[in-house]
Amino acid sequence: MILQHFSARIWSLINLVPCYHQLGLGRMLVEFLGVPRQRAGVSEIEVQADTLGQLLGILSVRIPSFSELITVDRLHSALVANLNGERFISDPQTPLRQDDSVLILSADAGG
Repeated sequence: MILQHFSARIWSLINLVPCYHQLGLGRMLVEFLGVPRQRAGVSEIEVQADTLGQLLGILSVRIPSFSELITVDRLHSALVANLNGERFISDPQTPLRQDDSVLILSADAGG
């Protein structure tokens, strides 16, 4: 009985917290390849960020083991970030939008 009441209370609290889609905020997919994947311990993660610098800050907090590959608001020089499979980005002020896809990989990946 107590467990049922507790579970019902938890679900009611969860329903009070708005989801990204309810707030109109988009989430972007961040994928890791090679060394970044090994350090992150995951192949991908969804986050919301307005700029590349903000994205890297969020990643360093959410994935402490990955923070070693971030210097201030930039990726370590041995890494690159690709935006939507179209171009490589490094400027922390690069704007990001909902539904963007960012791939982080070693600068020498692919030869």
